[in-house]
Amino acid sequence: MTGSDLNNVNGYHSRLKRWIYPFNGVSTKYLPNYLVWFLRQDSMGMIPRAVAANRFLDHSHLPRVFTTTKNLL
Repeated sequence: MTGSDLNNVNGYHSRLKRWIYPFNGVSTKYLPNYLVWFLRQDSMGMIPRAVAANRFLDHSHLPRVFTTTKNLL
């Protein structure tokens, strides 16, 4: 791992901690949902949380496609 890789990991971790702090703790049961929300928001840039929540919820009703590694072979 190079220094720039470590900087990327540290930057990501810092953004995640800053983003999740206002929630005052997240249940591990729902942690994957929060991480998906964060990833989507992080990939869209830092837009206001309310706007990101609305965009996330707008797409939450779409049908989900599930696949397994067996289907990919």
